Amino acid sequence: MKGHFIFLFVVFVFVNLDVNAQSVTREAMNSYALFTQTNDVQNLGKARKLIDDSYHSKKDSASSKINLIRGLVYSTLAHVDSNKVFSYTKDPIDEALNALKLITNQKFIKEHDQELLHINRQLNAAYLILGNRAVINRNYISALNYYKRVDPSAIEGTQLQHNLAILYSRMGDREKAIEYYSFLIMNSPQPDYYLAMSNIYDAKNDLPGLLKILQEGIRRYPDNKNLSNKLLNFLAEEKNYEAISSIIDEDLKKNSDSIDLNYLAGFSFDVKGHKNKALEYYLRVLELQPNNYDANYSLGLLYLDFYLGNKNDPGMMLKSKEYLLRSYEIDPDDIKTLKSLSLLYSYNGESEELLKINERINQLKSN
Repeated sequence: MKGHFIFLFVVFVFVNLDVNAQSVTREAMNSYALFTQTNDVQNLGKARKLIDDSYHSKKDSASSKINLIRGLVYSTLAHVDSNKVFSYTKDPIDEALNALKLITNQKFIKEHDQELLHINRQLNAAYLILGNRAVINRNYISALNYYKRVDPSAIEGTQLQHNLAILYSRMGDREKAIEYYSFLIMNSPQPDYYLAMSNIYDAKNDLPGLLKILQEGIRRYPDNKNLSNKLLNFLAEEKNYEAISSIIDEDLKKNSDSIDLNYLAGFSFDVKGHKNKALEYYLRVLELQPNNYDANYSLGLLYLDFYLGNKNDPGMMLKSKEYLLRSYEIDPDDIKTLKSLSLLYSYNGESEELLKINERINQLKSN
């Protein structure tokens, strides 16, 4: 009789414990649901405390329901509390992964596939945050480890590939960076991807690759100024003025008030012998910036060239003198302006001015 009483007591205790556990898990789930509606982390903290309180025995750890709620709560904490405002005995990521590992009932898994997918998304979001933070702190190996844990199928769009492209570029692994930027260009093209990839080719000193990717980018985004300017700068460094003169008019249609573009256009046409076209662009620079040294100096030389081609037009000599003197006023220590003035005075017979300029040249050379 006594043994029977003990048996009934034990059954009664376990029944009450099970009812209590169900009540706690229900409250935990309600608090978690309230968090999803309000984004108040205090509700998430309450859900965590409640589900932790229901997790003591082997039976608790074997409960798919309890582990599902723990997975939801801790994966969300890993995401929204990545700065660790709450204190933890174990990392929330590890707690969530452990909870997932303990859910083995296949029927339960099929019935709760959406909740499990949500856990996976929360964990992946946490990995991305931690990876991005590691990149900012230049802890690239740690960042790569976090990014490798991300399941690409759980991340919408191409954010992961973009982050990896940036990371590999910063790590100096240019081939890997090119691989990811190529993926991005194929699957989610943006002008910045072409520009970033061109910078990598530039760093590799791969000039054919640089030219090819810029041309591809401009074909797809003809109105993008950054790509156009990058291509023009590249062609200028290569002194390919033929190519510049053939494309720069289109760029100026998009950015007609650019001093640099107008000067580059003038210089390119000047080098190619299209003097009147060069004159047009140099004058446009001075409309935008009257005290631009380069444009004043270039116009001085251009008019001097016109005069030497037709010495019967003294007006060209006067214009050459005007612009060269203006460039001299802007920068009186530039030796090339002084030499050009010396040449001009030797042609027009201003011997006193020639003497002064030559003395100034000798003075600068002796300093």
